[in-house]
Amino acid sequence: MKKVLIIILIFLISIFIFFYSKKDADTKSNKDIAFYYEENVGNYVEGADDQWKSGEYALNVQNSICDGEKNPNYLSWNNDDNTIILKRDKDIKCSLYFDKKKKFTLLSGFPIEGSDRELTNILGTDGDFEDASAWEGRVEVAAQIHSYVACETSSNYVKHGKTSCKISGKSEYVETMVTSTNNYHIEQDHNYYVKLNSYNDSNLNVSIEYWWPPSSTDKGVYFVPSNYEHKNWKTFSYLGQNVAAGTNDIQIRIDNNNAYRNLDLYFDELIMVDLTTSYGDIIPSKEDLDNTLIYFDDTVYMKSIMGLQGEFKVSGVSDNQKIECNNDGVANVSNGVVTITGNSPYVTCYLKNG
Repeated sequence: MKKVLIIILIFLISIFIFFYSKKDADTKSNKDIAFYYEENVGNYVEGADDQWKSGEYALNVQNSICDGEKNPNYLSWNNDDNTIILKRDKDIKCSLYFDKKKKFTLLSGFPIEGSDRELTNILGTDGDFEDASAWEGRVEVAAQIHSYVACETSSNYVKHGKTSCKISGKSEYVETMVTSTNNYHIEQDHNYYVKLNSYNDSNLNVSIEYWWPPSSTDKGVYFVPSNYEHKNWKTFSYLGQNVAAGTNDIQIRIDNNNAYRNLDLYFDELIMVDLTTSYGDIIPSKEDLDNTLIYFDDTVYMKSIMGLQGEFKVSGVSDNQKIECNNDGVANVSNGVVTITGNSPYVTCYLKNG
């Protein structure tokens, strides 16, 4: 009986479980492990055994090799706490490949488990320019050299939906302007983020303007980016505080500064978000918002995940629900889980409710 117990004890001691984490590294085994880090998509260079602990990398299990076996079933990665788990009953040699983490963001009209926050496009569906009647507003023109026109919905160049807003500049006017029919509520001292796309259908350089409210330079906020892209879409954005316009319901104005030239601009995918309402006093940077926000036309839940893919648990969503992604991202909806993959450093998908 004692002999049997001794044999069992020796067997249990001989079982080797290698657990490699940020907190506790088995340096004795590192001599049998090579670490490779993604330099760019598909290319890796060998690096230090602790480089991955910076949090910028995640283990690519599918590419990793142990004892000649690719994607071994005893190798795994815990993305929540950046942990490599390698379970094996003997010493083995491994080549571990790490990819740079990417930021996967889901904007969803359905509740997301662990959602970071809610965001609202205060312009609603007016920002998709599918309804020309939403952009027929008028304000007093300071001089006859300025022209106010209604938004001409056009299918010539489109970023979202079926139409965009065409503003045709004429040679007799210095600028041509479109104003929203509806008013939108803004709060005093709140920070706002604006993003829109413009297509310059010419070989001429031109600037645009975005005004709120539309009638005076000494109130509200406006910004004047330049669209020097020719025959192409360009994205513009702005982050700023409403200091002078107070708490009001205001219209929006978009200008084509055509400068006495016949010049057509197209606009699409306009969002305006009250960051103070969504984030409080600590708001994200403009760069981060530029990278993570894509067009949405309602109130959405938002969550971001850093890793090699994003998995989001979503309530009430069906498998055939439409979902749109930027940067060539791919999304799959199955059994209430949205999985997002892609090679870009930033991939955002919009899951619309309805």
